[in-house]
Amino acid sequence: MTRQTFNFKKDRIFYFYVLIFITNLIIMKTTKLYFTYMLSNYSNKLLYVGSSSNLSQRVHRHKIGYFEGHTKKYNINRLIYFETYTSIDEAIKREQQIKSYNRSKKNKLINKVNPQWRELEAPLNNF
Repeated sequence: MTRQTFNFKKDRIFYFYVLIFITNLIIMKTTKLYFTYMLSNYSNKLLYVGSSSNLSQRVHRHKIGYFEGHTKKYNINRLIYFETYTSIDEAIKREQQIKSYNRSKKNKLINKVNPQWRELEAPLNNF
């Protein structure tokens, strides 16, 4: 059995990154998150833009047809894009900004992060 030697410089850097990781987890758990999101129908011809403080619940409600109106009528329930914010005001402002975009600008936004337009998994419990 060989004896492990302690490399102060390497181990200090490792523990520094562990500390940063744990700090970020604590911040994420204590910070309320808000989302701006886009949904599409199966053929990707229709888009819906919204914002929510609980994205997984909101997407689920769209899927079961909980909301009467446009999304239920046209089966718009596939999450294809979302952004995360720490302020509801920021999320609502961004929602309004995206709603003002024309279709090609919305497509470019989606294509940057989801070029195949695959259905995304909503973060659970704000993570």
